[in-house]
Amino acid sequence: MAASTAAAADLLTRADRALDDLVGRESIKSAVHKICRTAEHRTPGVAQPGHLVFTGPLGTGKSAVAQIIADIYAGTGIITSPTVHSVSNRDLAGRYWDDPLAQLHKAVDSALGGILYIDEASRLSVGATGIVDPSGPDVIAALLDAMDTHAGNLIVILAGYGDEIETFLAGNERLAAQFPTSLDFESYNAYDIAEITAVIAARAGIRLTAKARAAIRVAVQVKIDHSLPRKYPIIDRFANARLSHQIYVQAKERRTQRLAEMKPDDITSADTRTLDVADVQAATTRILAKLH
Repeated sequence: MAASTAAAADLLTRADRALDDLVGRESIKSAVHKICRTAEHRTPGVAQPGHLVFTGPLGTGKSAVAQIIADIYAGTGIITSPTVHSVSNRDLAGRYWDDPLAQLHKAVDSALGGILYIDEASRLSVGATGIVDPSGPDVIAALLDAMDTHAGNLIVILAGYGDEIETFLAGNERLAAQFPTSLDFESYNAYDIAEITAVIAARAGIRLTAKARAAIRVAVQVKIDHSLPRKYPIIDRFANARLSHQIYVQAKERRTQRLAEMKPDDITSADTRTLDVADVQAATTRILAKLH
């Protein structure tokens, strides 16, 4: 059942707010706004927004945007529920399952009316080691059949690294034809990491001082500039926004230790709601030493 007018409006408002809260994703915001306009003003005979490909490394906001898309699609009547059912290639294929097709059908059934989000989708056919997964082609064929069978009641988002997804789709024309729209999620930079850390803190009622933000930017940029070359940038190896979460958690722990060393009468309410330079410097020093 489609959302009521009031519920639909609430979903679109929630999507708009969540989109505004995204840090450093201007191209993604623009693409999603375009998708939203197309969804809101559908014309008979013109293809409506549908299945999508999200490319980019871990921690770049793909899951968050999948939920935004679900809210937009449900709010405009493309799907009936703003639910995102997330699975990975490991949930659908490979040696872990005696019956991969049953796993695929289970995932599809759980996602009906909403969105099926498949992470590491390219590895449905080729595993991380480069070895062909014998169950992969059957799972892909079953997914395509399910998309046809449940057209209008199921949206699929394929997610993964850009080069891997590109190769994956190039090897299956029928699959590629179902996914004409791709959103590319770039790695975050040092400024983004600092701002995301501040957003995480703010949601918990904690303020990150301007100097603390600057300290994060400097520490992360120095790490980027001095990291050894690898296949993936060092920010990707820290899983992008997950680095911000680690910084926040460890800075908060450092603040707890710092306050414990102070006299109780000297601690103000502001002290308990603020992360300062010393807190984030201790956190970044510890975290960033883990990778080279």
